[in-house]
Amino acid sequence: EWIALLREMVLHLSGMPMFHACRPLCSEDAEVDFFNNVLHLQ
Repeated sequence: EWIALLREMVLHLSGMPMFHACRPLCSEDAEVDFFNNVLHLQ
């Protein structure tokens, strides 16, 4: 759940430098999306 929340924060709060830096980790493709992949490793 925390990983999913972090992903949403990165997507919607990209105006904040800390989240903007993580934006390249997100992808429309679930196979490429870092946060989605980490979520499945848990």
